[in-house]
Amino acid sequence: MIPTPLQCRMFEFLCRNGEECIQHEYVCDGENDCVDGSDEENCSQFCSNQGMFECESGNKCIEERYRCDGFPHCPDGSDESSCWVATAECALRCDNDSHCVPESWLCDGSPDCLDQKDEQSCVQEECTEQEFQCKTGQCVSYSFRCDGDYDCKDHSDEEGCIIPKLQKCRSDEFRCLRTGECVLEAWKCDGDMDCKDGFDEQDCESGEVQCAIKEWRCTSQECIPDFWLCDGEEDCKDGSDEMTCKPRKCKGYEFQCDTTCIHYTRVCDGIRDCVNGSDEGGRCAIPCQRSCSQICYKTPAGPKCACNKGFRLSRDGRSCRDINECKDPTYEETCSQTCLNAVGAYKCICHPGYLLEPDRHTCKVGGSEPMLLVAVQFDLILYGLRSMKEDVILTTEKDLIIFSIDYDLVDQKIFWMDLNAKSIKWMNTKTKERGSLVKGIRSDCIAVDWIGRNLYWTDGTAGQILATKLNGTWRRNPEYTVVLEEDLDQPRSLALHPLDGMMYWAEITSDPHIEEASMDGNNRRILIDTGLGWPTSITLDLVSWRIFWSDDKLHSFGSAKLDGTDIKVFQLPQIHSPFSVTVFEDNVYWSEMKTRTVQKVNKRTGKNRAVLIKRHGQPYGLKVYLKKLSSSSGEVALPNYMTLPLTNTVPLTVTDYSVHNSAFYFAEWEGNFIKMLTIKDAGRSSLKKVLPVEGAVISLALDWLSGNIYWIDKRPAISVATATGQYSYVVIGDELHRPISMALHPPTATMCLADLGPEGRSKIECAFMDGSRRRVLWRRSQKPIGLSIVEAGSWLYWADQAKGVVERIRLDGTRFRVVQGSLRGLKLFAAGEGMMVWTTAPGNGSTRVWYNKLEQTIERRWFQVGQNLVDVKIYSQLSQQGSNGCAEKNGGCSQLCLPVPGGRNCKCAHGYNLERGTECVEAMKCLPPFRACADDSKCITMAQICDRRLDCSDGSDERGCSYPDRERSQVTGRPQIPSVSQAATKTTSGKATAKEPTTGVVYVQPEITQYYKKTSKTQKVTTATTQTLPVSRWQKTTPLTAQKREWPVVTQAVLISGLEPQPCSSETCNMRGDCTVKGDTVKCHCSLGYSGEYCEVEVRSRSGPVILSIIIILLIAMAAAAGFIFFWKQRTRERTSSTSSTRFLTYQKDRELEENVLENETVINDAYEPEQELRAPLPTDKGTDI
Repeated sequence: MIPTPLQCRMFEFLCRNGEECIQHEYVCDGENDCVDGSDEENCSQFCSNQGMFECESGNKCIEERYRCDGFPHCPDGSDESSCWVATAECALRCDNDSHCVPESWLCDGSPDCLDQKDEQSCVQEECTEQEFQCKTGQCVSYSFRCDGDYDCKDHSDEEGCIIPKLQKCRSDEFRCLRTGECVLEAWKCDGDMDCKDGFDEQDCESGEVQCAIKEWRCTSQECIPDFWLCDGEEDCKDGSDEMTCKPRKCKGYEFQCDTTCIHYTRVCDGIRDCVNGSDEGGRCAIPCQRSCSQICYKTPAGPKCACNKGFRLSRDGRSCRDINECKDPTYEETCSQTCLNAVGAYKCICHPGYLLEPDRHTCKVGGSEPMLLVAVQFDLILYGLRSMKEDVILTTEKDLIIFSIDYDLVDQKIFWMDLNAKSIKWMNTKTKERGSLVKGIRSDCIAVDWIGRNLYWTDGTAGQILATKLNGTWRRNPEYTVVLEEDLDQPRSLALHPLDGMMYWAEITSDPHIEEASMDGNNRRILIDTGLGWPTSITLDLVSWRIFWSDDKLHSFGSAKLDGTDIKVFQLPQIHSPFSVTVFEDNVYWSEMKTRTVQKVNKRTGKNRAVLIKRHGQPYGLKVYLKKLSSSSGEVALPNYMTLPLTNTVPLTVTDYSVHNSAFYFAEWEGNFIKMLTIKDAGRSSLKKVLPVEGAVISLALDWLSGNIYWIDKRPAISVATATGQYSYVVIGDELHRPISMALHPPTATMCLADLGPEGRSKIECAFMDGSRRRVLWRRSQKPIGLSIVEAGSWLYWADQAKGVVERIRLDGTRFRVVQGSLRGLKLFAAGEGMMVWTTAPGNGSTRVWYNKLEQTIERRWFQVGQNLVDVKIYSQLSQQGSNGCAEKNGGCSQLCLPVPGGRNCKCAHGYNLERGTECVEAMKCLPPFRACADDSKCITMAQICDRRLDCSDGSDERGCSYPDRERSQVTGRPQIPSVSQAATKTTSGKATAKEPTTGVVYVQPEITQYYKKTSKTQKVTTATTQTLPVSRWQKTTPLTAQKREWPVVTQAVLISGLEPQPCSSETCNMRGDCTVKGDTVKCHCSLGYSGEYCEVEVRSRSGPVILSIIIILLIAMAAAAGFIFFWKQRTRERTSSTSSTRFLTYQKDRELEENVLENETVINDAYEPEQELRAPLPTDKGTDI
């Protein structure tokens, strides 16, 4: 018979031997994928085909669509050469093409390249017809030309202007001597020339100045904050703040000179580097022979140990320990946003939408230019934070004042409070359409909830916080809701955190404080009540997870964590009367009432002050106007996202999220714990350690219906724990080699896992979530990751890192298919919600996140982030719905409830045993020299281990034994264990008596020692007449049994030779007798009804059948009487009713019940309620047999 030739599928290549098929993209890829190497033959001809690109090395070709995709597919990287094209997100490449600069960063006055290439070849920007171009190239609105305010940094907008007729200056102004213009008194001697003739900066020398409490006076007579003193930077004009400082403490790799530090390699090198020459001479000739953990170097005092950068010398002077730069006080504020510690180093990373600067510490937002929205009296000004461009986008009537402002980033609307008109108005920034939201109200501050689509405001006069809908329209009657008014005195400023559902406000009473509450007014508490004078404005910085405020009384601004801790206050001479404050990137911006300016300083140090706007008009509200964050590079914009406060943590390994609990679960490399962050309480000490684990967690999955946590750590096992971490259990611990990924589908109680196996023989298998019914689905993957169960639990998706493909299979093991191919640099994968997401690493330190629909595998979209992603999950409110046997009240289980299709199984943690199907009782404790069986059901001696006899009910005493004769004979049970058809008895001396015939049936569990329920005071074993289930083999002695010791049964056992006699207790005798030790012999004096070496066998009384017969006769008589009454009443009902209800009763013997527990998918137990049973079986998807 001629065999049928192998047929390859579409997009597959048939090898010459006709025995195997490979994917088409593996043809001529430089590697032999066919056994006969035919896939690498005639490659020159193959590469000349249309749509193919041949690598310059000549030994490989790729599809043309993979050229210039950001990933080198050719061994020589020729497919990515000459590919770069300037875009708005990457307008310039610098620093040897290692750094990409967005267009908005070019020529902004702040070098973003180490070689400053982004600030070279700059030309003046072309201003629009409505703008005036300053000599420096800056563009300002033409309405600012000759208005008496210097809007150009070079003051060119006020040059050539006709000086108006002299007018009387106001009380807070003075007249310039020669040019005649009026200038604010607060601008005199402020370092800026505001008079055209420079009169305001003349005769500014003054006597001794008086500094504030938290300030330090320089010798040059200026005041600086006291924490600037001896910080390594000269802040005084004469540098006096750094003159009398103690020498800094040298680092682990430095040598201490008199006042300075030098590198250890410059010590004893024959050159005097220290001023006093203390680095040379002395004992420099002594060779370095110390046992240092890292570095030993010569010094004038003899050999010393040193440490590499990132380490600190321990107290022993020899060993080195890692420095956690993210937490060490000397490295405070090392990173602009997030700091990740590593051994001997640390790494700064940025939030999505931000890029890391070449200094590797500072994060700067990408995309379009951020703008500062400023309310200056009756004008609304847009100020470019990169270009310094000023533009008036809104002007109201002269008698109206724009007091407080905010904007809606969803609809691109600006909202403002009109103080004199007592109304809240809005303008669409795209269409310029304007309108009123609400009228007839008084407000000090407004805030937009862009998620809930509401607008909040404070009324300091009425002492209220109110809200209205964002999409509301004015209908003559104001429509709003009072959110909070109880115990509110003078709420001054308001800030919202919509992602967290929280609001914050400041009270300016005699007892000033900052409070927080839920956005519905609940959960109210005081956040900060110290270090406050008159907090005029508050704002949130979600990047650093801090709250900032300005203080008019203390002339300062401060900040604290969102839990109210780590309070920092900056008192600066330039802060006089702050009105509004906002934070962006590394700067804090505020409007100054006294000097009528808008200024900025570094939010961490208070340094690098700059004046952005200085006008005669009074500035009020401030907001940073930022368009939707875009990706740093890529095809699509970065989607909406939220950031969690996980700063200063070691790198994470795995994550998962519970929508129901709003809880984020994660594990760290060195944490040894699974932790939980409650999102609603983020930033307010809500981080909790839930579960201790052994080493790094490899995979993590939540049963979001029961709250159970499943995980894989360094042990080759699948473990589960309750939501609180109180109880844990090993679900699968056998036949696993190296499990690396798992997935759950709680509604169907299905669990799947990927195991690499020995010698690369990986497999994917699935089971019920209690570990039962294991079955292998697939064995041909190499390194499967990101297992995901989708489509109502019928399909399993995963990615293969080794092959660079995405694969899927039905959970019945059919319809396997490769979904995506040629995914080079594949790192992470997840599927769900009708889509799949995976990540790749191009090799430039960034990560690309790809996604597309499950059924659409051709079109792929991606965005790029500058972070090292460690895990990816897909979730939604819809995906985490359903029910299983453990969703309600823990399924009635006292400890662990593990769901199975149609029911559940109760499990107990180690040290407990399951009783009555739902309750967990503490297992017996075996005292030396005894040992407990693996199931804690019994105590045995060492002599009973590997003696070819099953003494433990679970057979653990004969597991893994190597017998001396190397021939494993059949392991049998103990001779005293009765069989199904006969029972053996022992005399008090331990000898077996003659077997007696039996007339009944005794329940026997296969290969498990049986114990018999005692029924009377007699000690003899009789035949059983009824079928009974075994009781607990470690049941405690009751008062009744304590009286049944008239004829005790005495047994004995020999202790292990060489061990000293140990005291014993009733636990040794299974709580069924008294234990004594005489010499090397342990004796158990068993209670009535028990026998065996350790009282493990229950015996039955002969009087049992007699008593049972009497009870049965009485029950029959009672049942007959009840039946007669029942049928008489039933007959009466049928005469008066046309219908009657019937009930179908079923009966199942105990033996059949036990078999169903082992074989059926539905588990029956004591907590099972028959009325909850479905009338019909649950349908499966197209006949899938899970």
